[in-house]
Amino acid sequence: MLLASLALFAFVTHFYPRWAKPHIPCILLHHIGEPTKASDLWAIPKKSFLAILDKLNEDKCRTLSLTEVRRSVKDGIPPENPPYVFLTFDDGCRSHLELVVPELKKRKMEATFFVTLPKNSNRETLGSDEVKKLSQLTEVQSHTRSFQTLPRKSKESEGDYIKRLEDSLVSFRTDLAKLTGKEIIALAYPSGEYDQDVMTRAQQAGYELCFTTEYGTISPNEPHLELPRFMVTKETSLQEIEQFIDDDKQLHALAALSCLLLALCCLVVLITALRS
Repeated sequence: MLLASLALFAFVTHFYPRWAKPHIPCILLHHIGEPTKASDLWAIPKKSFLAILDKLNEDKCRTLSLTEVRRSVKDGIPPENPPYVFLTFDDGCRSHLELVVPELKKRKMEATFFVTLPKNSNRETLGSDEVKKLSQLTEVQSHTRSFQTLPRKSKESEGDYIKRLEDSLVSFRTDLAKLTGKEIIALAYPSGEYDQDVMTRAQQAGYELCFTTEYGTISPNEPHLELPRFMVTKETSLQEIEQFIDDDKQLHALAALSCLLLALCCLVVLITALRS
């Protein structure tokens, strides 16, 4: 009984700090505005997007910088002054520069934009000059050069695979750093697709934080190559976003309390056993 109580107490107190520290809700958005295709699930109407920002403001929910998220993940130091949320935007859409950033600035909000750098810009995607301008206004990080999914394709040779990842991860990171004049330490996996080899190569390329499209919140000391995000689509309601932020906070507070109570129970058992 004594050994079992000691083991359980050690287990609980090991996990308690992880649950007790606040988690970071991370939200993923794409294009803002009318969809360019009838089936474009990722295009959020401007009115809906502004309602999200206004609700966050109304609830005094602070938007986090990449530096704060990095500190939480790498050093286990959670951000100060909750409630908060980490806003991210994928794909380097033209609407990000023309609409999103101005609206964020109006509200003194922060966000991180994961961009591509295609050879030619078009009416939907930012070109090199526009990406540079975006980086002068906000945080810009990597979404790979051309938005190709990273895992090895079924008929792709080893040589072609390595060459493709070299361009997508290593060369693009260098090019984006030169273009923006900023450190590139974060990557959003295109289409959220990755595997163990992709994670290893991303880390070797110098990425410290890698973001997925998997549902969840970011805890201190989270595995830094598989960071979860809540993806907002045109079908996502404002209530669902609120619930994602609020429910997670309540869930982890309850989990932390449960760990603490279990640890106290173990301690009582230990004291009783030692006295007997």
